Amino acid sequence: MRKSNIIIKKVRNLMILSMAVIVIISVYFNILNSRAKETTDIVANVTDETGEVDSQKVTLVATGNKNGNYEISLPETISNVYVSNYKTLNGDKSANDKIVLSQDEVENKEINLKVNYDKKNVTSTKTNEEMTLYKQNLEYDDKGIYVEGYLSQTRNLWKRFKNSTWWNKSCGK
Repeated sequence: MRKSNIIIKKVRNLMILSMAVIVIISVYFNILNSRAKETTDIVANVTDETGEVDSQKVTLVATGNKNGNYEISLPETISNVYVSNYKTLNGDKSANDKIVLSQDEVENKEINLKVNYDKKNVTSTKTNEEMTLYKQNLEYDDKGIYVEGYLSQTRNLWKRFKNSTWWNKSCGK
């Protein structure tokens, strides 16, 4: 009986050892096959498809994927103006969609994007003048002020607001 207990313990220890070796090998291969996500900054030359808004340069972060390609997530806003959709070589894309960059774009660290901004055409009740309003978000983080809505691109409402008497009295310069 004693001999059988020793054999059972040895078999049990051998099973535990083999399970530990299998776990160690699987962890090794998982680490070997996983790649740390590589990132690089890409300058996006953003142009309005209608030509109504000036072109802008925005820095986006491209992330390496498992296939060795880099991809970017298209931003929801460009300089605080909401984007309705993006025109790419692969068709229309929405904000937060991911696109894979070409090798040239990664090497040059530059991409060209055409956008359609979220906008509304309205008629002024005072002047009866047609104007285009763009959905924007204006924020002043230090003071906790956040405004979102359709605003004109031609008038710099935020500068006028920050230079107003109310602003100077309430928030200080």
